[in-house]
Amino acid sequence: MITLISRFTIPRPSTAPAIALAALTVWLALGAATFHAAPAAAQHGAPAAATVHAAPAQPAATTVPAAPSLSGQPARSSTVATGPTRSLGEATTASSPAGTVATATTFSPEGHSVVDAWGRPAGSASFGAPTPLVPSGFQRSYDSAATSLANGTLVVVSGASSDLAGSCIPGGSVFLWRSLDGGASFQAPVLVNDPGASGFDDRPTVASGPSGSLWVAWSHGSPGDSCQVVGDDDAIEVAVSLDGGLQFSAPLTVSAPSRAFGASVVPLGNHSAEVAWVQAAGNAESDLMTARVSYSDGSLHPAGAPVPAGTAPALPLLLPGAHFYSFDAASCNLTSGNQISCAWTVWNPSTGTSAVQIDTAIPGSTPTTWRASTITGDPGEDLVLPALASKNGMTLLVTASYSPALGTLSYEAAPLLYTSQTAALAVPLTIIAAPSPDTAYYEVGEVTWLQPANGSITGAVVTANPSSATLTWLQWAAPPKAEPSAPPRRRTTKASPTTATKPTTATKSRPWLAVAATFGALLVLAALVAYGLHLARRRKDRRLIRTRTAKRPLR
Repeated sequence: MITLISRFTIPRPSTAPAIALAALTVWLALGAATFHAAPAAAQHGAPAAATVHAAPAQPAATTVPAAPSLSGQPARSSTVATGPTRSLGEATTASSPAGTVATATTFSPEGHSVVDAWGRPAGSASFGAPTPLVPSGFQRSYDSAATSLANGTLVVVSGASSDLAGSCIPGGSVFLWRSLDGGASFQAPVLVNDPGASGFDDRPTVASGPSGSLWVAWSHGSPGDSCQVVGDDDAIEVAVSLDGGLQFSAPLTVSAPSRAFGASVVPLGNHSAEVAWVQAAGNAESDLMTARVSYSDGSLHPAGAPVPAGTAPALPLLLPGAHFYSFDAASCNLTSGNQISCAWTVWNPSTGTSAVQIDTAIPGSTPTTWRASTITGDPGEDLVLPALASKNGMTLLVTASYSPALGTLSYEAAPLLYTSQTAALAVPLTIIAAPSPDTAYYEVGEVTWLQPANGSITGAVVTANPSSATLTWLQWAAPPKAEPSAPPRRRTTKASPTTATKPTTATKSRPWLAVAATFGALLVLAALVAYGLHLARRRKDRRLIRTRTAKRPLR
């Protein structure tokens, strides 16, 4: 019996099922507890390594744009160039992430004109030396305009003529220059239009559209009018480039030959644009005209006959007492409210002064209804050469102001507020450039130029005195860009060990999981304790058997 007991081996229970069961229980308990506790930990900013499922995405809601700055004062200004009195005029500018270019027509005492471009590449503190923009085979250039493309390319257009001096521009053609290095240099010019023997081109303008498109418009006149300020037979022509200005379509004439001048282009997408200009309407009146054009099948096509957007008494070519020509050229842009807004100079016979009329419409509406608003200066003051530009919900008006009593020309600015297609000044006009004697200009220009870019609106003006002239670059800060706001999209995000998971309200509380986790943990603990007691008892039994076997003598 004792021998049998001494040889008897207590079966060692297999620990694999117990360990597997314990591991499974622990895994379920920890998983349930973590799943339940993750939202609470995230809401308190605690680190969490769990996967968070956000709420399903909802349609994006448009954030209301920030209110425009209620001030016409520019945030920055920089002197581009200086020269003798009557040596600078017709200033324009454009900016992109690559840099900024400012242009102006420089005049010799004899009236010889050359468009110069000053570049300031990104990172440069000041503008560099001027680059003359005169195509080979031409004697002079005039009437520049500038814009930028989304890829950073800076673009300048101007007219060019073979006439050496004076105000005549026989054979005037339109050229375009591109700068790929922020205005430091310019590539060879691209011919936009050569009128040949049909006449001359005057006052070109340029606007950039989607996908690298460039729209250029100008006034085309007959040969006999090349020495006129505005030709009796002037008509508006437009061309488009779909490759960033490397080549252009054949021009499309959009107006009748009726003193049409001062074109402005608003690109609308889908290879279409709205073209606006001012033309004589007879009976001492002028009309702001608009025409929709589109590009398809390799050429430009009119979308319909031109329509009048506004009517006003004709503006005198010379304002009473002034020593510079006044023009009623249009300046149009697309506001943040998706409205086309055009500013132009109109005459008020009852007061004997000029004012700015702003005509606004919603593109594509049927019928298209234009509404007019009038911006006037101080009593006895003439407002001329207005310009509009919009960026991030802010529309800025800059206009020249002429004081007949003082014989001075200054520039003023103010943001606009739009209500049901009606424009009004958000604040009174603010002087942004020192008044200059109007006799200090050889030519002020046909337009004032504004250009939206880089989260701001930029412009350039020329001021002068009896001894010098100064080209100044200006920049107005626009409100921050409005971003769409939407609930979080469904996605899986792993939180880093030191970064808290973003809180979410989508995960529901599950109290039964906490109960199950607690119960499971207690079961595991009880199993471990029981197993430990079992092992202790086995060891005790073995010691007892060995002791009894040793004390009994062998037979």
